Formats: sequence, structure tokens, C-alpha cells
Amino acid sequence: MSAGSVQAGSRRHLFFLVGLLLLALAFGGYSLRQAGRQLIVLRACNAVEDEAWQEVLRLTEPHVGASETGRAAAECRCFALLATDAADQCSELMDEVLADPATVRWAPSAPLSIHLIQTRRDEGRAADAANLAGRAGLMYPTDPDIFFLELVTRSAVENEERVIRALTRRLVSEGVAAVRMRVSLATRHLQRGAFDQALRVLGSEPPPGAGDALSLWYEHRGMAQASAGDLSALQQTYERWLERGGDPSELQARFALTLSLTGLQSPPIPTVERLRSALADDPGDQRTDDGLTEQITIRLILTLANDGRHDESLAVYDHGRERFELVGLSRDELLRSAAHRELAALPIEQRRAMLRIEMTRPVPGATLWLSPD
Repeated sequence: MSAGSVQAGSRRHLFFLVGLLLLALAFGGYSLRQAGRQLIVLRACNAVEDEAWQEVLRLTEPHVGASETGRAAAECRCFALLATDAADQCSELMDEVLADPATVRWAPSAPLSIHLIQTRRDEGRAADAANLAGRAGLMYPTDPDIFFLELVTRSAVENEERVIRALTRRLVSEGVAAVRMRVSLATRHLQRGAFDQALRVLGSEPPPGAGDALSLWYEHRGMAQASAGDLSALQQTYERWLERGGDPSELQARFALTLSLTGLQSPPIPTVERLRSALADDPGDQRTDDGLTEQITIRLILTLANDGRHDESLAVYDHGRERFELVGLSRDELLRSAAHRELAALPIEQRRAMLRIEMTRPVPGATLWLSPD
């Protein structure tokens, strides 16, 4: 978790505690002892701002609980635990607070909730992750990261269609969050092969105030149209994207990648040549999004290999490895693929090889079974 996230979260707690304390004292509803606890927690959360982690841990230890003040203490303590490489203790602490019936409608601050949801997923606690994501979604309905996590975690343990319908009703209408939420749902629909529903949730026009997320909307709308096999609609989307300020070189590259991923063809230029052209337009110092260039490199390697053009595929791989990791690909695997294709092209009587089996510790009387397949 970044220092910025910690600071933003602790500021919210400071404002909350100050407001709560002043209100309580104004109405005389709190004892001096209760007010004293709040002041101590206030000091602890203020120490988060100063990154005085040991001070935070010392001040919060006796005050963690399910009350509003106790929850604030727990969060500030959790920030300190994360900052001092004690993430497991943070997770255990928040598990205890979240398990209290008094906190059933509560979730920690958005950054902390995101961290805890991911932690529960990594630990294989699917139901716990979904439960926290649902609570966080109600508390932070405009946060696109929590929206995404709620979608994936709840869909893993609940009826997916019902989850999608519920989240669709909670879409915000404008801004970057509106785009990101729609893209999350559209991606889920695409994974399910529901191309029309993906297009429907994205809408025919980007949400107002899309800002920096405008390209994200066009990219995914184009992907949905290509997946549905609608070349004309895909071309129109890219034309509008260009009119809205899209970079011509980047759009050509994304168009080629979209065709390659979906298997759609755009005559008269073969997709493999579009991919090759996209790489030629990026000598290594022009396009800032290396993630895109790496994806195109991988698609070109695989396309050439599938076409039986193994020497070209290996050449692109060797050149690409100078810039990228090319995760999921290896030279040995490409060579094996080429060998298998060559072997498959031979007449059956020529597909002979010697199988040599060595045992470091032979077992007398053992039987080795071999399958002809």
C-alpha cells in the first residue's frame, strides 16, 4: 500500500474523529473517558501522517474494537502494521473487527478494503473475500476498483447472472469511474460469449466526463464488436476514436491486435501483415505504451508459428526478447512446435523414433507400461 493511500485514509479518520468528538461534547453525550479515548486515537491517526509507526502501534493497541472509535483505531493500526512488514497481523486484526456483529454494515477505507479483499483471495478464502467486497461496495459505490473486485469475488461464490444484474443497477453515469465500471462488466460478458450484452453495458457513446478513460471505452467497444464478427461496426468505432483525438499509429496497432485476438479478418490486408506493420511503426522509442507493443509482438510470433512460418516466428521472438519478457513464450517451445508440425507432415511410416528409458535405481520384477498414444 502506498504512502499516499495511507495518508488519504488517515485524513478521513482524523476529520471523522474530530467531528464526532465535537458533536459529542456539544451535546454532553460522552463521558470524559470516552472523549479521552477519542483524543488518543486522534493522536495515533495523526502519527500515521508523520509515519511514526511505533507511536501508532503503541497508542492504538488498547483501543481497537467494533465501536466507531475502535474501528478508526484498528484502521490506523493496520496502516502501521502494513508499513512495518506485519501484513499478517493487519489481516488478523481486521478479521476480528469485521467478524463483530456491530460492524456488519461497515468496511474499512477503500484502499485498506482493496488490500484485504486481495489478501483473502490469495489465501483461498473466496467466501470471505466476496463478503468484504460486498460490504465495501455498499460503502464506496463509486470506486471502480472495489466494483471490479466485487464482481469477480461474488461471481465466484454466487449466481453470476444475479451478481451482474445487481452491479449493473449500480453503475454510475459519468466520469472515469463510469467507464471503468462498464469495462469491468463488458469484459465479464465477453468472457461468457455474451457480445450483445457487452455492447449494451458499454453504451453507444462514452459516458460524459470519460477523460483519460476515453481510450479504454473505445478499445473495449471495438473488442466487443470484433468478437461479434461485426467488421463494419468495428471500423466505425475506430473512425470515431480517431476523430476524438486518438493517435493514428496507436489505433492502427490496436486495430491489428483486436483482429488477431478475435480472429476477425479485414481484407485485403492479412492480419499478420497488420501486426508486422504495427511493430515496424514502433522502432523502440516512439510508442510509450510498451504493454501494447509486447502484446503485438506475442500475437505476431504465435500467428507466424500457427501458419508454419517458424523461421520468421523465431526471428520475431529473438528481436522481441531484446525489449520484453514475452511471458508465456519460450524459444524451446517454439522449436518443439516447429518439430511437431514437421513430424505431423510426414507419412505415418516415417514417424519413427527411438525411445530410451534409463532408471537410476532399477527395481527387479517391476513392469513398465507404455501407451501407443
